[in-house]
Amino acid sequence: MSVRVRLALLLALAVATSLFIAWFVTRRAVLAPFAAEVLEAHLDQVTYVADELEKGVDARELGRRLGLDIRVRERPPRFVRRRNRRRDHPRCEERKHHARNLVVCRGPHAPAAVETSLGWVVVRRDLDVERPSQRVGWVLLIIAGLVILVAIYAATIATRPLHATVGAMDRMAKGDLTHRLPETGGRELAEVARAFNRMADRVDALLRTERELMAGISHELRTPLARLRLELELLRDRDVPGKRIDAMEDDLAEVDRLIGELLEMSRLQLGERTLERAPLALREVIDEALERQPLPKHEVVIEGEGGEIRGDRPRLVRLVQNLLQNANKYAPRGTKVTIAIDGSTFEVRDEGPGVPPEDLPRLFEPFYRSPGGKKSATGLGLGLMIARQVVDLHAGHISARNVDGGGLAIRVELPNVSSTSSTRGG
Repeated sequence: MSVRVRLALLLALAVATSLFIAWFVTRRAVLAPFAAEVLEAHLDQVTYVADELEKGVDARELGRRLGLDIRVRERPPRFVRRRNRRRDHPRCEERKHHARNLVVCRGPHAPAAVETSLGWVVVRRDLDVERPSQRVGWVLLIIAGLVILVAIYAATIATRPLHATVGAMDRMAKGDLTHRLPETGGRELAEVARAFNRMADRVDALLRTERELMAGISHELRTPLARLRLELELLRDRDVPGKRIDAMEDDLAEVDRLIGELLEMSRLQLGERTLERAPLALREVIDEALERQPLPKHEVVIEGEGGEIRGDRPRLVRLVQNLLQNANKYAPRGTKVTIAIDGSTFEVRDEGPGVPPEDLPRLFEPFYRSPGGKKSATGLGLGLMIARQVVDLHAGHISARNVDGGGLAIRVELPNVSSTSSTRGG
């Protein structure tokens, strides 16, 4: 149940309770004593009519003078005969007033009967003593309905800034760090908006600083790498074993490639470059990645054909390459690596040791390496982080899970060709 509904219900309950108490107190303290006094006066009037008729006063003349409907019957009226049958006359009762036994009914034009020496005298009154109580009840009920509607409207207005704040937080969580709240409304609401905007400014500044730092470091590392390559060329002329030099060149090539990827990702996130989006066949992207990153030590199985996606082809190929490299590093030789494709989603499953469940959320963090991996596995632990960045730039979703029986599965969901979702890199 939302805060808006809870607040509206709370206000409605408070109003309804207050009106019910007001109606109850008014009925008991004001209307009930008034009705009792009116009924007592009516009984006095009925006994007075009975006394006057027994003195020989004409009933019609007396009724015209008092403004009452007075009738004399030889037999008791039906409501008197059936007064004990509450189903027929539930609002009639016997009363003793001034030494006379009366049968009094309630309601509009309700009759009262008294037995005299002339027969039964029936007097009908025009006043309904219960009508004021009923009217008050209906008025309070209408007021309660109106106040409840006002309470719902007030709750909507009161919670609107909260909904705006939640929406702004959601947009920040999705990567839109440019959104800000309007600093309007009351003093408290304006302070909340200013605090949120300050926080957003701070987060945006920190992230931009981090990206600029990464971009700067990636750029500056290119110079010492170039010098190291030159030193390797000089070592070849000094009869250093070629196998050792080849291993050093491989390490340098991997570091240089990772630095290039980090530099490219930083430029994309800083807005210096944009993704070149185009409709692509997911199967073709995976086939190209397998050509660039073959797995000769593993059996690769592709399941499904997939559909069309929309994205930047080189970076999506790099994404699949990184996932294949991860499987190649940690899956034992001779095991199977499965690539399951379904529409715009694919999953890379290996038969390696997997990842401890508590470490699954950290799998896409920079420099993280699974404690269960092979000791011979190389790398800096940046491949899956870069994969996550590519997926984020394409407004997709990446996740990892352990496979029953052993192994790790990394699932990637990408927007299809008809998707119009905006992304940070576009």
